[in-house]
Amino acid sequence: MELLNNNKKYLLAVSGGPDSMALLHMCIKQNLNIGVAHVNYRIRLNAYKEMEEVKKYCDKHSIPFYCLNKEYTYKGNFQAFARDYRYDFFLNISKKYEYDMVLIGHNQDDHIETYLMQKERNIEGNVYGISKTSYYKDLKVYRPLLDYTKDELLNYCIDNNVIYFIDESNLSDDYTRNKIRHDIIENLDEYQRKEILKEIKYKNKQKKELNERLEKYTDNNKMNLDFFNKLTLKEKLVFLRLWLNKHVQKDKYSKSFLLEIIKAINSDSNFELNINDKVLVKNYKVCEIVGNKVFSYNFDIMSNRAFKTKIFSVSNIGKTIEGISVKDDEWPITIRNYQPGDSIQLRIGTKKVNRWFIDRKIPVYQRKVWPVVLNNKNKVIMVPGIGCDINHYTIKPNIFVIKCIKFTEVSNASTN
Repeated sequence: MELLNNNKKYLLAVSGGPDSMALLHMCIKQNLNIGVAHVNYRIRLNAYKEMEEVKKYCDKHSIPFYCLNKEYTYKGNFQAFARDYRYDFFLNISKKYEYDMVLIGHNQDDHIETYLMQKERNIEGNVYGISKTSYYKDLKVYRPLLDYTKDELLNYCIDNNVIYFIDESNLSDDYTRNKIRHDIIENLDEYQRKEILKEIKYKNKQKKELNERLEKYTDNNKMNLDFFNKLTLKEKLVFLRLWLNKHVQKDKYSKSFLLEIIKAINSDSNFELNINDKVLVKNYKVCEIVGNKVFSYNFDIMSNRAFKTKIFSVSNIGKTIEGISVKDDEWPITIRNYQPGDSIQLRIGTKKVNRWFIDRKIPVYQRKVWPVVLNNKNKVIMVPGIGCDINHYTIKPNIFVIKCIKFTEVSNASTN
């Protein structure tokens, strides 16, 4: 194995199989600062024995041992659940004990299996096969054994008297990966293996060149739709992965998910899509990523004395459109964020405030924090920046409510 940085602190994902046990032994030989994370899913007969043996091995070598061994529930695909379950555990341990990264014992066989699965399922991820370095949320994941075959790691354990266990579920053909492993990988000769690795390398080179060409257009959280619409479908998929990784979270976004986004962008309709702690918003030919932390605010205003927040300000001077005349018996007034159902009295009937927003093509995420002014009878008398009701328009206003010229993202907005 390559020499790793002795100044780093590594968390090793160790299942007890020959790959991870070989990795553990190699790290011990390099005298690295390591800890071991083990997950017991409680679904195999040997799971508890493997857990105890890995712990004994760690105790013998004075290595911190962290084990996730508790009841859990899941819905849908177990393999997908199990991946997030263990990686969330690795992330929590890494943050708590300040590990720089997690090391995974993926090998060359895993690399080829993943590529063949991608081909079979027509999946196109960030890379073909397995990347040596990747990220799970904020956790750096490094795989130093990708140049080793599974047989080489098994022989390493035997030659160095390293205890290991064989996961009996890997021996069945219940999972697609296992079928590829047993029907294809195990039957590859050296030439065939080299040809597949050469093919993966070539495709990743092409992907890297495309990524580098599109990367420079992903810096802004607001998408240039004119540029995006000129891209081919393949280029759009790559661009979206890069863009979401930069402005939402480094993650694997499925092709079907990205195709749904492309379909929504191409439609004439506006949309909002929650992605982790952000929102992808399309409003009137503008597509951008904003925060999704929506807050409520409610201020009782006793007079036209100067008062300022990041959303609005109150003053006794301003532009005519920013002013209203509040009668003595209407104080105190209330300024709060817009709420669904708000309406305002006009010359001819009542109008929904949301209709005003639509007419003026105001993005949905801005509407959520837009200020409205109410009198002490809880009637909307003004929407700053848009207009007031029929009873409060005047050329001699006694209070001005000024909406901020530029809204911050909802997640950053504050009334401090």
